[in-house]
Amino acid sequence: MNPNLKWKAIFIVLVIVGCIYGLVCLPVFPTSLAQLRDNFGHQIKLGLDLQGGTHLVLQVQTQEAVAQETDQTMERLTTQMRQKNIRYDEVRRVDDTHILVRNIPSDQLSPFRDLVNDQLARSWDMAPAAGEPSSYMLTMRGLRATEIREHAEFCRKLAAAYWQILSGQKPDAAFGPPFGQLNQ
Repeated sequence: MNPNLKWKAIFIVLVIVGCIYGLVCLPVFPTSLAQLRDNFGHQIKLGLDLQGGTHLVLQVQTQEAVAQETDQTMERLTTQMRQKNIRYDEVRRVDDTHILVRNIPSDQLSPFRDLVNDQLARSWDMAPAAGEPSSYMLTMRGLRATEIREHAEFCRKLAAAYWQILSGQKPDAAFGPPFGQLNQ
């Protein structure tokens, strides 16, 4: 046998013996089969995936909720303008709280204003767009944006409370009734 190969084989055997010793003989050298099992059980820690469990990361993006409301309003507005045959060049979201409607013909301005006042006046303000003739900027009212953020935060807390219940924990008392009073 090649001497270099012989040392490699001896090294591999020593590493394997050392690993086995570390798994079954630490922290106390076993004197019975029960101690051997106990040592082995303490040395190997299964991760959450191998234990059969799950880990859920719950996040609510409040600003994304505001942007989604703007997108939905933009789609509703576009659909209603088509149904009422109100011509326009473009309807686009400028940012999370602004919608720009470009180039509405002057003869269709009245039906457009009626549409906005009937459908969106509770949550949106309309004003002429700066530097754009016959274009209008719709701005989400601050109170509506705050309502959406608060609703998203409430949903996050509600989901967290349900998750605590499902995992066998007592929900946070800070959430308030009915969850703060459960399991008392």
